[in-house]
Amino acid sequence: MKVLKSISTKEKPKKKRSIILASRSTARKEILKMLGYRVIVVVPVVEETRVKKGSLEYVARIVEQNALRKAQKTYEVAGNHPVVAADTLIYIDGIVYGKPKDEKEAKNTLLHLRGREHIVVTGYAVLYRGEKIVGHRKTIVKMRNFIAEELEYYLSTKEYLGKAGAYSIQGLGGTLVEEIRGCYYNVVGLPLPDIIECFVKLKIWPPEIKYLSLRR
Repeated sequence: MKVLKSISTKEKPKKKRSIILASRSTARKEILKMLGYRVIVVVPVVEETRVKKGSLEYVARIVEQNALRKAQKTYEVAGNHPVVAADTLIYIDGIVYGKPKDEKEAKNTLLHLRGREHIVVTGYAVLYRGEKIVGHRKTIVKMRNFIAEELEYYLSTKEYLGKAGAYSIQGLGGTLVEEIRGCYYNVVGLPLPDIIECFVKLKIWPPEIKYLSLRR
């Protein structure tokens, strides 16, 4: 009696496009993974421009320049992969906040933001096959008038480390926020609508190879 080989019903693993993220931000990495890409993290060594004061237009130019600088440096070793970079700053009353250097700076930043609106400005750059797309997006965030005990508790978690404006909206820092007007993902660190538009223009969206082949 012949024994027939069983036919496997398992689907072959889907081929996903690899993309290089020029940032150590886990939040940005998770956004790209959520979209379906295989994310390769490369942290470039570049001199970023930092500002403490200035107009909103100036801040927008700075985040774009910083993002492009990081993307270009990473693109040198990217091979055939697309490169994504971003830079985020917080703007309020003509003052600009980046990542706090210590707990004291984080506390002062959050005290300034408490009970008020501020603007999150994220610059982005996407490079692929000699093409580059650079831009920025703004989102308005209003913080709760949180009490001192809340602030002390948040600072004790150290979540503010490495976060522009000293808070993480996708984490415990979300409890300090009352409302946002605009793109949530922009506050997280990567403006999703803009990034998708970049990927469409560069023909790297959707991320699965079988869909991409239909557009060639």
